This record gives sequence, structure tokens and C-alpha cells, in this order.
Amino acid sequence: MLRPSLSRSLSRTMNLRFATPIASLLMRTLASALPVNGGRHLSSSSDRFVLDAALEAPAGFIFEKLPFSRQTRPFSTRMSALPGPQPEGEPDTTDFRIQFYDAEGKKVSPWHNVPLKSGNLYNMIVEIPRFSRAKMEISTKEENNPIKQDMKKGKLRYYHGPIFWNYGALPQTWEDPQVVGGEELFGSGGDNDPVDVVEIGETPVDAGSIMKVKPVGCLAMIDDGEVDWKVLAIREGDPKFDLINDISDVDTHYPGTVAGVREWFRWYKTPDGKPVNKFGYDEEAKDKSFAEKVIEETHGHWQALRGGQAEAGKLWVGQMPAA
Repeated sequence: MLRPSLSRSLSRTMNLRFATPIASLLMRTLASALPVNGGRHLSSSSDRFVLDAALEAPAGFIFEKLPFSRQTRPFSTRMSALPGPQPEGEPDTTDFRIQFYDAEGKKVSPWHNVPLKSGNLYNMIVEIPRFSRAKMEISTKEENNPIKQDMKKGKLRYYHGPIFWNYGALPQTWEDPQVVGGEELFGSGGDNDPVDVVEIGETPVDAGSIMKVKPVGCLAMIDDGEVDWKVLAIREGDPKFDLINDISDVDTHYPGTVAGVREWFRWYKTPDGKPVNKFGYDEEAKDKSFAEKVIEETHGHWQALRGGQAEAGKLWVGQMPAA
């Protein structure tokens, strides 16, 4: 049973400009897709604080209300072989960046210099922490591809309500616009970005963190006529990590998550007057094996991009390392 306080909070979040039936649908799906504390609904004071603050605060709450290093739970990469993130500039400004540096202090690209895999798991670059609203993303056209806040019509971009999962990208992948899908994808090409990841676990994680995740499925979102894959994954260390191994396990352990993700991404642009997004493959959430094939294919597209066999356009791709 959804607690009244959470129901009211979610209703405030999604009151937006959605019609009442849509808000009702989102309440039912998203409320059951908020796992914390071993799978129970929001109960700890810290989780309640983060969600309540996100619901009540102005758009830039995550950066305005909490110090960057304390906003979520960081996964440090400083002592590993992976590049480490470093915030630079003032949050909530057009100058703010999360740059990445290697062990020698050299500025590197999270898109190109972080390996796709760590052992049997995949590396995920966290762009947007769970419960936050600032639309942060890897800047694919800027030198060294730092994470920055997206702009729209000259203004910093924010979601109209918080996203309920950690959101980010898989390094060394690329959705090639020249690769066009069949009827199951409405004949759409790639969106010219790295593959997106929706991490479904219970812990908010800092933007810029690099964490190991296990893909368990994917959704083929079609956004503005482009394929925008959403890989569903769970981070190493999540209480349900060993229990969730494929798409069929997700709703068993985190009920409502698959529908919640689909509906959030279907409707999230409508407050700006845009149409709802649609999904390929008859809206089916594809399984782990399918998701890994998508990742493998888009990794191949990235290799072609870096090697000069694909048209980069305005993308910053650096130099392909010597074989």
C-alpha cells in the first residue's frame, strides 16, 4: 500500500500540466518503482529528505541545497585505474563542468577514455543522480567531453519533476544516426549520443561517478524520430544485485520499475508542449541478451567513429589510440 504522504508528494511532483488520468497512471507506476533500504519504500530519514527536498525545492535544488560532495553517495574512482571526476565552476551556472582526470592529472574524456567494461560488468558514467532535476549530460561536442548542464533556449535545463533512478551513459558507445532500424524501430536512426543507462537500484549516486553495473534489459525509445536506447541496469553493491539478472527479475524484486521507467520517459517532455515519446518493438522491454547485443553493436559504431570510418560532424572524438 502506498503511504498517503508519498502519494501526496508524488502528486505534487507530477501535478505539472499532465491530465489527471496520466498523473494517476504515473503515480501507480512510479510510486512502486522507488526501492530503498533493501527494497522497502521510502522510509529512512535521509531518503525522505532527498525526495521531499526535490519535490518542494526550486528546479536547481540538488546543487543549491547540498554541497556537491554530499548531495548523494559518491563512488570514488581516484584510487583506481579509472579517470576521476572533478567539479569545476559554480553549480547552476553555464560555466559548471565535471571534468575527468587520469592518475597523472591529465584531463581526459569520460566518453572515450573510460573503458566500456570492467571485468564482466560495464562502466556507467552517472550524469543525473536519483531524485534530482538538473539535466546534466556528457557534452559530446566539447573538448574532453565534460559533464555539463544542458541548455534550452538559452536557459539551463531542468526536468519538471525529479527522475527516480540514477541516469547516465555507457562509455565507448555511440548511436550512429546513419544506422537506420527496421519497422520495429519505425525506420529511425541513432540519436548521435552514447547509449543511456537507467540504474534501477536504491542508492542515489553522485554525478560524475563511474560505477560498475550489470545490464538486465532495455527499452527502444523513439524520441523526435531518433532511436534513444535506455539500458536498464543495476549497480554492483545494490542489495538486489545478485537477485536481478534479467528483465524478468526486475519487477519481482523492484515492482513497477519497468513500467515506471517506460512511462516516465514517455511523458517527461510533454510539459514543454512536445508529444509523447513512443517505443519500438511494440513497447516490449527486451531482455539482458538483447541489451548486450545493443551495447556490442553501438560499441562497434563508436570504434568506427573514433577510427574515422564514421562521420563525426561536430562531435569531439579526440585521437584514436595507436594499436
